[in-house]
Amino acid sequence: MKNRKFPGVLPPSAEQLDVASFLKKIAAYDTKLNARRRAVLDPARKEQLLAFENQIVSLPGWLVLVYPGLAESTNCNDGAFHDWHLEVFAEPTDHPPQVGDPTPIICEVTPRTEKPLYDQGARLQSLAAFIRVSDNSYRPTGHPPRKIRVTGYLMWDDVHNGPSEVGTKVTSIGSDKLHHPWRATAWEVHPVLKLEQIE
Repeated sequence: MKNRKFPGVLPPSAEQLDVASFLKKIAAYDTKLNARRRAVLDPARKEQLLAFENQIVSLPGWLVLVYPGLAESTNCNDGAFHDWHLEVFAEPTDHPPQVGDPTPIICEVTPRTEKPLYDQGARLQSLAAFIRVSDNSYRPTGHPPRKIRVTGYLMWDDVHNGPSEVGTKVTSIGSDKLHHPWRATAWEVHPVLKLEQIE
């Protein structure tokens, strides 16, 4: 599900959600699934999850932080072909995530969607306020976060569904410089199929 191909033409009926309605929608899905991991789902709930993940949604928000993902098995464990993580917030901020800040919705650009998005004119550095580099420190881009709209598939990244990863507020910064929890939900927009600046 993480590496679905770019469909070419997006459906005109993509559901429009803001951050609050996105979180409300996927909270209902979490209640229906009643599980933290795919592996424990029975066949009926697996079918339900498949229907949830077959939806394309559009989400506006503020792009505060972007960074390259680590090598993953879905990308042949090749660090050169990695996802880009976009941390999308309901409100803009002038700093990278700190203790007390709200957590973002994670949206991901995959190796299969990176070039089509680039061809559409998307440039992450011109949209994000900060980029996280290899030592997990933050580099400002020199401008505030831009308000964007991402359109893509819903995906339940149940690998990142524990209490140290999911929560409403950042409660700590680890020795690795990363914020914990680091996401509002295990649900993502992944892969991103369209990325546009709207403010």
